[in-house]
This record gives sequence, structure tokens and C-alpha cells, in this order.
Amino acid sequence: PGNVFPGPLQDKKLVLLLLVANFIVLPLVAYLLATSLDLPQGISIGLILMAAAAGVPFLPRILQVGGDNYSIAGVIALFLTVLSVVYIPFILYALLPGGTVNLPLIILALVLLLVVPLVTGLIVRSRKEPAAIKFGPWLSKISYAAIIVSFGAVFWVYFSELQQIMGTRGFL
Repeated sequence: PGNVFPGPLQDKKLVLLLLVANFIVLPLVAYLLATSLDLPQGISIGLILMAAAAGVPFLPRILQVGGDNYSIAGVIALFLTVLSVVYIPFILYALLPGGTVNLPLIILALVLLLVVPLVTGLIVRSRKEPAAIKFGPWLSKISYAAIIVSFGAVFWVYFSELQQIMGTRGFL
């Protein structure tokens, strides 16, 4: 009977390091930063949630620079993403008052926005590698454009709220 975990996840030291760094150290650092700067509640929660997301915002770039270690990076990305989908709702439940969190809806959103695209990309890459390589640069450009448009849209929609935190520690 072989190990059920793929390649890099068989390395217990690596898995322990990933778990501790991504699910204990980073959220704890974010919590300490939020409390030491006495940030407003919404900003504190956002900072802690970003830290609890186990590298999710940076996974596409990590996979891109993985080069020859693409499969290792992909397995780690999938592992961290799936764990984040389970972990983030618990963090939200701990940070927000009891009745304000709709956990099933949050879990569904996380699965649809994080797990499905990552798994789809990994499946396409494994089954249609030439096509993935051919369209990869275009999809990368579209992805970067979407990030810029999303950032601009958030900035535009929440401009008045952003003005309120200008000059405060929350802006930092």
C-alpha cells in the first residue's frame, strides 16, 4: 500500500512547515499587527482573513515561477487552497458575532472561486498540456488585466470609505 498523498505531501517536515507557517504564524502575525496598530474592526478582520488565506492571492504567480517544479507547486497550491476553504470559515466565525456568518454560503463561494478554477487549471494542464502552454500567456495577461480592473472597481466603489481611513493606521 502506497502513500495516498502525492509527491511533496509525503514529506512530513514540508507539510508541517506549510501548516504552521500558513495557518498559525501568518494569521497570528496579522492579529498582532491589527491589535498593536489598533485598527478598526473591519480592517482588522480583512487583514486577518488575508493572512489566513494560505497564500491564495499569490498562488497563480507561485505556480508560474515554479518552472520545472510545476507539479510540486501545483500539489502544494491545491493542498493550501483546499485547507483554506475549510479554515477561513472557522476564522470568520471566530472573528464575527455568532449569527452574522452564513457558513454554507461562504464555503460555497470559496469552493467556486478558489477550488474550482485551480482544479480546472490543473486538469487542463495535465490533459491538454500543449494547449495550456499555448494559451497560458494569453490567460496570464487576461488574469492580470482582470486583477487591475477588479482593483480599480473596488477603489471606485469604496472610494468614500477609503477617504475615511486616509491618514489613519488603517491605511497602512
